[in-house]
Amino acid sequence: MTRAMASQHAAQGIRVNCVCPGMVFTPMMYARGMSQEERENRRKRSLLQTEGNGWDTGCSVRFLASDQARWITGAILPVDAGATAAIIYPKNERVTTRVSESESASSNKPEAK
Repeated sequence: MTRAMASQHAAQGIRVNCVCPGMVFTPMMYARGMSQEERENRRKRSLLQTEGNGWDTGCSVRFLASDQARWITGAILPVDAGATAAIIYPKNERVTTRVSESESASSNKPEAK
């Protein structure tokens, strides 16, 4: 929808962008009774290992609305401490990858001379 709207309104000089916030901590979450353990687990699921708040999202919106972003339209900006850039596994969880036989066989081909 963001890109479609950007395409439709660019001729009028209207920029359309989207901010995708991560799991930020807000007073509403605190009032709901989120435990410290839950907060810590959420924090650990991002590359930066930090907990965001409304200001982190708001500053991104302010930038995109400013003249400094005058050449940005149709962008989808994740503001999530890197949570969507990688899958973060707990340290005690083992992750293994398996190479298929066809991939393994193709990597053993002799080099061309």
